[in-house]
Amino acid sequence: MSRRDAREKVLQAMFAVDLGGADAEEALGQAWQLGAEDGEEQRRSPADDAFARHLLIGTASMRERLDGVLEVYST
Repeated sequence: MSRRDAREKVLQAMFAVDLGGADAEEALGQAWQLGAEDGEEQRRSPADDAFARHLLIGTASMRERLDGVLEVYST
């Protein structure tokens, strides 16, 4: 699995968190599960998990700041 694929899973998880109020870790698990149904599970390594979790946790921890920046440019 490429880092691009892992970033895609994180984006799917963040979307679920933002729109559905899901827990970030749970949403990432669901994104991985959906990928497993498409055969991606075989290509996923522990490094992929670590990278995705790092990206997810980092983004979630800066959510308010990121929302503020996006708000300035979205209006």
